[in-house]
Amino acid sequence: MIHKLTALIAVVCIGAAPLKVCADDTSTDLKTQGENATNVIPKTPTLGDTLSNDSLVRKSSQATPTLQKMIEDYKHLVTITNEPRLRESIDYRLAQLLAIAGERAQEVGVILPKTATGYYDEAIAAYNKWLADYPTSEITHSVMYELAKAYELQGETEHSFTLLSSMTQQFPNDHETTDEINFRRGEFLFSQQNYQKAVLAYEKITARAIANNDVSSPYYQTALYMLGWAHYKLEQPSQSLARFSDILDLNLPTKATTQLTIDGLPVASKQLVSDAFKVMNLIFANSEGAESLARHYQSIGGRYFEYLHFQVMAQQLLADKRYRDSAQTYDVFVTNYPSHHWAPQFAINKVEIYQQGRFPSLAKAEKINYVTTYGIDGPYWTMWSEQRQSLFGPVLKAYLSEMALDQYRLAQDSEDPTQQVTEFAQAASLLLQYERTFNDDAQLAFLFGDSLYASRQWRRAIDVYNYFAYGVDQSFGRERSKRADAAYSGILAFNQLNADAIMPQPIANEAGVKELSAQELNVLQFTQSFADDARAVDVLFDLMGHRYAQARYDDAISTVDGLIAWSSPIGEARTIDAKLIKSHSVYNQGKYQRAISEYEHVLTLLSQDDDRRTVIANNLAASLFNRAEQLASNNQLDAAVSTYLQVLSKTPDSPVRKLAHFNAAQYLYKLGRLEKSVTQLLAFKSRYPSDELSQNIDMQLASIYEQQQDWDKAATQRLSIANSMKESDAQQQALYLTASFFDRAGDNKNAILTLRRHANTYTQPFNRHMEVMEQLSQKYLVVDEQRKYRFWLRKIIKAHDNANAEQTARSSFLAAKSALVFARDAKIKFDKIKLTLPLKRSLDRKKESLEKTLTAYKKVSDYRVASFSTQSTYETAQVYRQLASDLMSSQRPKGLDELALEQYDILLEEQAYPFEDQAIALLEANATLTSQGLYDQWIEQSLATLRQLLPGRYNKLETIAGDADVIY
Repeated sequence: MIHKLTALIAVVCIGAAPLKVCADDTSTDLKTQGENATNVIPKTPTLGDTLSNDSLVRKSSQATPTLQKMIEDYKHLVTITNEPRLRESIDYRLAQLLAIAGERAQEVGVILPKTATGYYDEAIAAYNKWLADYPTSEITHSVMYELAKAYELQGETEHSFTLLSSMTQQFPNDHETTDEINFRRGEFLFSQQNYQKAVLAYEKITARAIANNDVSSPYYQTALYMLGWAHYKLEQPSQSLARFSDILDLNLPTKATTQLTIDGLPVASKQLVSDAFKVMNLIFANSEGAESLARHYQSIGGRYFEYLHFQVMAQQLLADKRYRDSAQTYDVFVTNYPSHHWAPQFAINKVEIYQQGRFPSLAKAEKINYVTTYGIDGPYWTMWSEQRQSLFGPVLKAYLSEMALDQYRLAQDSEDPTQQVTEFAQAASLLLQYERTFNDDAQLAFLFGDSLYASRQWRRAIDVYNYFAYGVDQSFGRERSKRADAAYSGILAFNQLNADAIMPQPIANEAGVKELSAQELNVLQFTQSFADDARAVDVLFDLMGHRYAQARYDDAISTVDGLIAWSSPIGEARTIDAKLIKSHSVYNQGKYQRAISEYEHVLTLLSQDDDRRTVIANNLAASLFNRAEQLASNNQLDAAVSTYLQVLSKTPDSPVRKLAHFNAAQYLYKLGRLEKSVTQLLAFKSRYPSDELSQNIDMQLASIYEQQQDWDKAATQRLSIANSMKESDAQQQALYLTASFFDRAGDNKNAILTLRRHANTYTQPFNRHMEVMEQLSQKYLVVDEQRKYRFWLRKIIKAHDNANAEQTARSSFLAAKSALVFARDAKIKFDKIKLTLPLKRSLDRKKESLEKTLTAYKKVSDYRVASFSTQSTYETAQVYRQLASDLMSSQRPKGLDELALEQYDILLEEQAYPFEDQAIALLEANATLTSQGLYDQWIEQSLATLRQLLPGRYNKLETIAGDADVIY
C-alpha cells in the first residue's frame, strides 16, 4: 500500500441528549503528528476526523465520561428509543463510537479474543446493520464511506474496494469525497498490480479536475503522480513522462528563474518534484539517457527549468559513480544550450566529474572544449557582463594556464623537430589567449615569447620579448633578471630571424647617413640597459662577430676595443676571445691560413690544463671546418678533405668533428676515392653508431661495394639493411636486390637463403613472387637439390593456378615450364617400364603409367603457352610411339611354333597401330599450326617425324604461288 492511514480520535459530544459524551484529550498529539505527515500523498481523514460533527459538539461543565461508558449508554439508549429519526441517529453514533473504540484498541495493541477478526468487528457489524435498517437515509453515503474506512483499517482492503466501487455507481454525481473514493480505488488496484484499471480510477480524478477547471483537490497531484507510476509499470513511457511533466509544471514556479533548486521549493512540492525527476530519469535511463531527456523537452515545447532536470540527472548518476554518464548528461545540455546561464557551470562540472572518476584524458579534452567555447575566441566571452566574466574568469584562467603549460611541456618533450615546432605554435596560441584575456602572469608572458621563439615565429617573439624587457605599462611585476632574460632572448630571436644568424647591415637613409638595423640596435639596447648582465659581454662578442661577418672589420675591431676597455675586467679568456675575433677579421680578409695560425698561436698562450683551451680549440676547429667548407664550395675537394681531416687530427674532441668527419668521407666518395671513403665511413659509424648521420651509411657502403663490383660485400651490406627493416615494400626490394648480389658473387647458399626468405615472406606483388620462386628453383637445380627444385616448381604451379585474375602470360609460362618437368619425370618412369611376360600384367602397369604421363603433359598444354604446348604435343606423340614400339618389342611367349608366333605378332601389331595413329594425329596437330603463323623446333621435329612415318604425304616439296600476297 502506498500510504498508511493515520487514525485520529475525535472528540465526540452529544449535547442534546442527557448523556454528555466526549473523547479524552489523547487525540491532540496524534492529530498534530498527522498534520506533519508527508505531503506526497494527501492526508487521509481518520475515523476520528470522519466522525467529528461540529453541530453535535458542545461545551459542558460536566465530567467527560469514558468511551466505554458512552458505548454502553448508547446501547441502552437504543433499547428505550422508538422514535425512528432519533433511533437512526443513535445507531449511527453507536457505530461511530465502536469504530473509535476499535481504533484506540489498535493503537495501544489490545490483545483480541481468538474469535475476533480484527479491532473493528463490532463497528463493521454496526455500520452494516445501519445500512440494512436505514437503506433510504440521507446520510447513507457518509455511512458507506465510514464503513469503507473501517474495512481498510481492519485490513479488509477488498471489502473496502468493493464498497467504494459500489459508492461510485450508487452515487454517480460529484461529492466531496468523490476524489478520495476514486483515489482509494486506484490505490487498491495499484497494490494489486492491476495498473490498467488503476489508471482509469486515477484518471477520473484528473478528468474531473480538468472538467471543472479546478485542480485544488488534494488528490489531484497525487493522482497525477500515481498515474505516472502506473504508466511506468505498464511500460508506457510517453504517458508516464507526460504525467510527471504535469507535476513539474504544477509544482515549479511559473516565473522563469535561473536560480531554481529542489531544496528551495516549498515543503509540499519538494518531494513531488524530486520523485518526479527520479522516475523520469529511470525512464530516460532505459532509452538513451540525457539524449532522451533533451528530446522529451523538445517534444513538449521546452521548459525553463530543463537545466534543473539535467542537473538532477547528472547528480544521480554521479552518486552512482557513473562518471561518464553523468558528464555526458551535462554535455548534452551544454551542446543544446551553449548560451544558457548554466551552460558554463555545467561544462565545468564535466571536468570535475571526469577528474573525480580519474579520467584525466577526458577531463583534459573538456577543458579544451571549455576554453574553445567560453574563452575569448569563443562566441560568449565578449558578450558576457563583467560580473559574469569575473564569475567564470578564475576557472577559465586555471584551465587556460594549465592547458598552456601542459602544451608547452608537451612541446619540450617532442623529439621530432618538425612536430615540435607545431606543438610550440599551439602553446603560443594558448598563451596569447591568456594574455588577451588576463595578462597578469609574468611567467606565462615569458613563456609566450619562448613558445613563439621555439615555433620559429621570430618577429612576433622579438616583439613579445622586448615588451616584457623594456615595456613600461605592464600589468604585472617583473624581476630584473627575467627582464634581462627576455631581452637576451629577443637578441637570439633576431639571430634566427635573419638568415645564417647574420645581422642586417646598416642602410643609408635619404640623407645618406647609415642607420643601424633593428637587430643591431636591439643588441646595443641590451648592453646599455643590462651592462651588469653576464651575457652583455657575450652579446658584444656576438655583435663583433656579426660585424665581422658583414665585412665591417673596423666596427668589429672597435667592438673588441670596447670589450678590452669594459668597465670591469673581462678576464684573460675574454681577452683571448677578443683576439680571436681579430683573427676572424683577418680570416674574413681572405687570409685563411693566417687565421688558423692565429688560433693556434692563442692556444700556445694557454697552459695545457686551462679549461679555455677547449673553447679556443673549438674555434680553431670552426675555422678549419669553415675553411674546408669554402674549399668544398669552390670545388677544391682535395684541399677540403685535407682540411676536414685536420679538424680530426688537431681538434679531435671539437663539436664540429662529427660533421667534419662525415663530410670528409662524403667528399672522398665524390672524388672517387672509394677505399678511403669506405675507411672513413666505417670509422664514422663506429664512433657515432646512433647518430642520425649514420643511418644512411650502410646504404652508401652498399653503393660503394656495388660500384667496386665487390658483390659479396655488397650483398652482405644489403642484407644488413634488409634485416634492419620491418616487413615492407622497401624490405622486399632490399631482399630481392641482396639475392641478386649473392648470385653475382657466386654465393649460391646465401642466394638461396635470401630468395627463400623473400618467397616465404612476400607473396605480393604476384609477378615478383613468381620470379623469385623461379630463381629459387633454378638455384636448387644448380646445386643439384632435385627434391627442393621440384618443391618450388610445385609452388610455382600452385601459385599460378590460385591466382585467378592475377594470372599473366609470364606466370602461365613459368607454370607450363614447371609442369613440363613433372611431365618428363612421368615419361621417364613410363619409358622404364618394359613389357615382359606375362604381358597382361606388365601392360597394365604400362597403361597406368601412360595415363599419368598423358595427364601431366595435358596440364602443360592447358596453360596455352605456345612453345610448351607444341613441345607437350610432340613429346606426347613420342609417348604413344614409345608404347607402340614397346608392344612390338615385347617378350614372346616360349614354345610357339612359327605359325603361332606369326599370329602373335599380328595381334601385337593390331594393338600397336592405334597408338601409332594417335601419335601421327598429335604430330599432324602440331604441323597444322604453321597455317596460323606458328613455327618452332617442336613443330619442325613433328614435321620431320611425319616425313619418316608418312613420306608419301609429308616428304614433298610445296609450290607456293608467286602472287599469293598480292593485294587487290
